[in-house]
Amino acid sequence: MESLETVSQQVQQWDTWEKFSKQQGKLWRELSELIQKADLAKAQKLLTQIQNGAAPDLPGSEASAAVKAWCEQEERQRPLRFGKNLREAAEAAGVGFQQLGASPPTVRLEPFTVELDFKKGQAEISYSRLELASVPLDCEQILRERSRLLASLESSDFDPADYLGKVYDAYRRTLVNQSLKWGERVDLVEILPELAFLQQSERFRKDPVREAFKPYGKVRFAYDLARLRRARQLEHQGARLTLGTATLGSTRQKDRVLFLEEAGQGQYYLSIAFQGGPPR
Repeated sequence: MESLETVSQQVQQWDTWEKFSKQQGKLWRELSELIQKADLAKAQKLLTQIQNGAAPDLPGSEASAAVKAWCEQEERQRPLRFGKNLREAAEAAGVGFQQLGASPPTVRLEPFTVELDFKKGQAEISYSRLELASVPLDCEQILRERSRLLASLESSDFDPADYLGKVYDAYRRTLVNQSLKWGERVDLVEILPELAFLQQSERFRKDPVREAFKPYGKVRFAYDLARLRRARQLEHQGARLTLGTATLGSTRQKDRVLFLEEAGQGQYYLSIAFQGGPPR
């Protein structure tokens, strides 16, 4: 590499200059001592030696310019190189990979979105546009964290019909709490506490202590709703689950909406309702 050769030459020049500088410093200290002793003859002789010493060329700025050019080139090429390595690692692990954007560099490692921050040296992993974790920019670490997060969201005992029944019950409870009629829409975030309670074990219901509580937040809610849609399990007791799309204004309130995605595509939703079926 040309820049590496330039830097090596610069190091050699500075080494030569350092040796010359140290030698000159030693001679000037000796000259100072001779002057203090008023030793004219030796002082004149040493001064002549100092004046006749040929100073090496002072290193220029070529190396700095070469390193700056290398940094700029590396800054441009690193995202492409890292993205290629991550794609190959993902494919080898059987993980779906998709390039989503270049500024900032963003990829999809199914089912997660990964934003690559090369200035911080971090990869931010998110789902449903909610950040889950931040790990160093290392392909193996990113894939390991992706596996860990997926395991935390997946559950082998997930039954779409059973889960839909819980969503149905959570919706019905919310209607009662808000004195609403059957079929009216309620915000997704308003049924979440009810749904979280319905997810709890019998142990928690008998003794609701922190140790027995099973967390159930927005990310898990979004993931489970996506699983319902993939299973096409949207009807319970003759009523069909429908989601209300968030308006442009409501999407600004990120704590009130939920982003549901599928294969990297998706949109924000604000409300939920069960419609049809016998009157409640």
